Amino acid sequence: MPDFPSTLYYASAFLCAITIPKHILVGFKHVYKAIAKIPPSPEYALGKALAPTSWDFGVGSLAILALLNYKWATTGGPGSSEENWVIYTYMGTGGFVGWQYFKINMLSPLGFLWVAPFMATVASFLQ
Repeated sequence: MPDFPSTLYYASAFLCAITIPKHILVGFKHVYKAIAKIPPSPEYALGKALAPTSWDFGVGSLAILALLNYKWATTGGPGSSEENWVIYTYMGTGGFVGWQYFKINMLSPLGFLWVAPFMATVASFLQ
C-alpha cells in the first residue's frame, strides 16, 4: 500500500491523465469551431494560427504532468529543486487559469487545474 504522499501523487496523475480525452473533445467540439470563425484578415492571422497550437500544447502538458506525478508517486517525490518548481509552477498557473474557467462557471477543468496541483504540492511538503 502506498504512503499518503504517494497516494496524492497517484491521484494527481490520474486527474491529469483522465482530462486528456476531455481536453481533446472540447477542442474539436468548441475551440476549433470558434477559431474557424475568426476572420482571415492579416490583423488576426497570427492569433488564428497560434490559438489551436496553444490548445493542443495543453494535451502534451497534461501528459507531462501525469507522467511526472506518476514518477513522483513511485520514487518518493521530486528529486531536485527544479522538479519542486514544476509543482509550484503548476500550482500557480493552475490557479490563474482555473480562475478564468471558474468565472465562466465551467467547473470540470478545476480538477486538474486546482485539485491536482494542490495534491502534488501537499505531497511535496509531506515528504
